[in-house]
Amino acid sequence: MAAMGRAGLLGLLASAACLACARAERCEGAARADGACEATAASSLGFTSAEEGESVAGSLMTQIMTRKQLERSAREAREEGKAAPPEGSIDGKRPLPHPDASELAALRRAVKEALVQSAAEGDPLEGFPGIPDQESKEPIADEGNLGQVTGQVKVTVETDIAIEGFSGCPGPNKGNIYLPAKAEGKVPIIMFAHAFGAGGAAVDETHRNDLFIPLAKMGFAVVAHQTGGQLDYCDSSHDQTHMYNWAKNSTYAARIDFGRSILMGSSMGGRASLKNAADAHAVEKYGVVSAIVVNAHCTFGCGVPIVPVHFVAGRRDGIAHWQATKKVFESTHKNKTFGLLPRLSHIPSTREWTKLVTPRFQAFARCDMFGHADACKNAFDADFECTYSCAYCDCSSDADRTQKCKNCDDSCSCESCSRCTEHLM
Repeated sequence: MAAMGRAGLLGLLASAACLACARAERCEGAARADGACEATAASSLGFTSAEEGESVAGSLMTQIMTRKQLERSAREAREEGKAAPPEGSIDGKRPLPHPDASELAALRRAVKEALVQSAAEGDPLEGFPGIPDQESKEPIADEGNLGQVTGQVKVTVETDIAIEGFSGCPGPNKGNIYLPAKAEGKVPIIMFAHAFGAGGAAVDETHRNDLFIPLAKMGFAVVAHQTGGQLDYCDSSHDQTHMYNWAKNSTYAARIDFGRSILMGSSMGGRASLKNAADAHAVEKYGVVSAIVVNAHCTFGCGVPIVPVHFVAGRRDGIAHWQATKKVFESTHKNKTFGLLPRLSHIPSTREWTKLVTPRFQAFARCDMFGHADACKNAFDADFECTYSCAYCDCSSDADRTQKCKNCDDSCSCESCSRCTEHLM
């Protein structure tokens, strides 16, 4: 396996461990999806040597590809009316390899060392820039038919909905929806696309409480496809927007404002969101107001968005490197923000979602959709680079907008955007 930087190694191992071992009986609890996997992905893993880590990561990635090939062979056999390969084999000839005991031992040792190191370092989120909780306590200012949601909001949740018409990814052909049980008027819609390997039941398991419920309580209907399952790589951009089409013909349609939407996604789902945000036809058809992504995988396929975009990236992301995401940010000619979180890995832990990612998503969504001044201030002050500041000081020239993410306040009146820029720089 080619040599790689420490950050790349750690990110690769974390994702490999989660994808290869989640729900697999042979993994003997090494990295199941019940919390140990999360710890593996979120922790800064330690090894006795870089070579040891590379060996473990490479082997686990091989297992992922082997399991994926096995599933594909079985699916093709069923489609052709043939018998599926015997259990435990790839094609009836080559056996499915069992995880090596020494590799699992190395993984367990690395996780243990990481947990000890994390405990010694104290709060793993110390030093992160924070954003106040954006959950609605007061009515959201109603603009047109945007819904008002207040206080302790009850949320309607329906998961595992059988849906026809998906074409981007293999099954399960199901989707989920989360929206306020009651709202004064219709609520706008958010189309969420999940990360690679996080489809199926994992969509709800991973994001229900950490993202979807908080967004629904703010006054949004969130729809999320399950297609792509646990291991399949695919382009989910079509399936992301197909959830909009489904909702428009569902029993929930009367409660949703389909004139304004937000694209939202993580990792490969972030790429899908950006691809749709760069598609003029999709933007017009689905009324896209903005896109919000975390750790978007932008080595290719993200396009050049034509709507405002908020990028959240992790400096410790060894899979979707933040530099590639930054290039898409720089190529975007609409309003945009880019936040680089210093200790965020590719697969955020539950706590990182709750404390870091979701509050930003909430602030961006409320600012873009409702024009909420406090949310805009929180969103833009928290990230180091953006082109929004002078836009909120009534300066319309793109050339004059500051690249520094500062809120326009008494220290900079923005009577002249150029003067404001000089003052802030």
